[in-house]
Amino acid sequence: MSPRGIHRAYEDISERPALIVSQRVRRAAARRAGRRIAATLTGLAAAGALAAGALAAHFVLTAARFGVTAVDVRGASRVAPRAIAEAAAIAPGTNLLRLRTDEVERRVEALPAIRHAEVVRAWPNRVTI
Repeated sequence: MSPRGIHRAYEDISERPALIVSQRVRRAAARRAGRRIAATLTGLAAAGALAAGALAAHFVLTAARFGVTAVDVRGASRVAPRAIAEAAAIAPGTNLLRLRTDEVERRVEALPAIRHAEVVRAWPNRVTI
């Protein structure tokens, strides 16, 4: 049988000076401390990125720049554009990202003379029906 197949701990036959032993201990402690610092910095970076994303989303969803200032009606031949805009019921200042285009389409299609309506966001502050 080969001695390599046996798993046992061999004792060191030579003496190690205290300096070498303490160097090994310090290196291991330094590695552990480095890993802790790296993990902490990674967690802080992830939390910072998450907070920045939430702040950006809040800004975009509440910014007055993206508030509806005008509603354009195109392709209306049987119904007055003003009647279509009133049926759409889009309040001035409504944020374009919060605008539910499917609901606006349903409200416009509820008019008897309208078969199909399409609502398109025209950035940064207009809506086209």
